[in-house]
Amino acid sequence: MGERGESSKGVTMKKEEGEEWKKVKKVKVVTSDGVTMEVEILIVKEMKTIETFINTSDTDIDSSIIFPLPNVTSHILNLIMELVSREYDQELVNRLSHDELKEMFLAADYLNMKTLLGCIAAAIANVIKNKSVEFVRNFFHISNDFTPEEEAEIRKANEWAFQGVDKD
Repeated sequence: MGERGESSKGVTMKKEEGEEWKKVKKVKVVTSDGVTMEVEILIVKEMKTIETFINTSDTDIDSSIIFPLPNVTSHILNLIMELVSREYDQELVNRLSHDELKEMFLAADYLNMKTLLGCIAAAIANVIKNKSVEFVRNFFHISNDFTPEEEAEIRKANEWAFQGVDKD
């Protein structure tokens, strides 16, 4: 052990510029698209769904255990790891596509990551803020179950709610 990236039993040796070698614990996961990845323990500590199964204070984590993440793709997990390691960088969140935001929201909920969930929920709220009913329906893939007559009646009765809406 001692080379950059070399690991044993879930512990990787890592050397930052000007620092001694230090141990960075990792946990193995397999995503819904079949990709096995290693996640740093500091990020796993925020994933309460996984953290409850391991003792994150242990100096040795059994590297033979691989946690399945059936509701998280490797792409979204990579984004989550980047976002958490950058301390929820708002610029990164703003660059995410609408689909990535929705997938990340579902993944954060599944992984029980409260801070990430709040961050992504706020970003989604900003996306749909002041948008038309049609935009919100399209964003969340919600079908309109009103007849044209029912919708016209609702719009007329709640005219105030449809004023000042941004163009989609």
